[in-house]
Amino acid sequence: MNLLNDNNNVENLYVDSNVPKLAGEIYYNDLYAETGGKWIVGSLENDSSILVTYNKISVFRQVLSKIDGRRNIEELQNEINTLNIKCDVKEIIIYLSANGIVEYDNIKKKDFSEIRNLSINLFSIRLTWLVRFLKRNMTILDRFYEVLFFFMVSLFVFNTLNNNFGNLFLYENSVLKGYLISNVSMVISLLLHEFSHCYQALKKGLNPEKLSFVLYFGWFPMFYIKIPNMYSLERNDLLQVISAGAKSNIFQALFWMNLYFISRNELFKMFALGNISIFIYNLMPISLTDGYFYMSIMLRKSNLRLNLYKFVMYVFNKSKKIKLDIDNFDRIYYVLAISFILIGPLFNQVHLIYAIFSLLGIQIFCEKYILLIIPILIIFNGILNYIVITYKTKNYINA
Repeated sequence: MNLLNDNNNVENLYVDSNVPKLAGEIYYNDLYAETGGKWIVGSLENDSSILVTYNKISVFRQVLSKIDGRRNIEELQNEINTLNIKCDVKEIIIYLSANGIVEYDNIKKKDFSEIRNLSINLFSIRLTWLVRFLKRNMTILDRFYEVLFFFMVSLFVFNTLNNNFGNLFLYENSVLKGYLISNVSMVISLLLHEFSHCYQALKKGLNPEKLSFVLYFGWFPMFYIKIPNMYSLERNDLLQVISAGAKSNIFQALFWMNLYFISRNELFKMFALGNISIFIYNLMPISLTDGYFYMSIMLRKSNLRLNLYKFVMYVFNKSKKIKLDIDNFDRIYYVLAISFILIGPLFNQVHLIYAIFSLLGIQIFCEKYILLIIPILIIFNGILNYIVITYKTKNYINA
């Protein structure tokens, strides 16, 4: 990754809407660039970025390096022509302006965010106080976490060898109580999950802005922390930020299971189960999960999820408006992702159905017809996710 600093200080320059200027400091990141992939070009000031194909990145670099807030489009085009580079400078600048990288001719930046545009925001909290606290105590917190994590792992291994887990899903011999408590406990677990992302981002030099609680698609509750300029980080740093949430859930599960072994209080066991559920969900290779982003970066494949949505629309609707550019790996990912869509939620769904049937006193019905219930749930998951994917693809394309 390189930052554009040379002769591109845009402060105190002559401002003219017909003279393009950089929207703050520009960065380049080769996150997906291996083996002919795509580069990320972004603006630190606007927290915006675009993907540029491997064969075009040198053109974009040259155009951006010539923008100084003084020269108009014609002058920039003439200078690029002297470098024997064939491109339409105006077309590139209009594209960059629409994506918040360059300011030109009062072109408004596209303002599409999957979380913001496809969710109902219930509340948001600025994290100024938390950021100040974490920055002041970062060294102490690091040492404390390392020691405590090692202790938790050692204690868990000892307890596992000398104790019986019992039924992980029961609380006071009730599956329903166990289900409800484990799901309610996820609120605190998810908050700690998000704060772990926040803490790791601070260590990498980013500044988390706010914590939001939203209803994704209007019904699915989720917390998320807005961390500007995530894609300005180097690959390994970004992976550490993404994986921090899942690590926190492992830590929490170990903590609560150790307390359960020591006290035999089933409440702690339910807290551990909630963290295990969050950890498993976050491995999903679709949706806005850490597992998807981790896999996408590890494999250097951008827009896998969007292409999956388009693939489903293409297969079922034969839409000519949707253009597909896929390889063998994409096809394998699609098969795995669709399989996970259909089968992944079964664990939680079967647990809920069994809990309801237990409450009604007919759990034997669930046990007897479980092989019939599972295919019904798979069909339900398929229909529900097809509706969601159809809606998401339409919004992405329109955006």
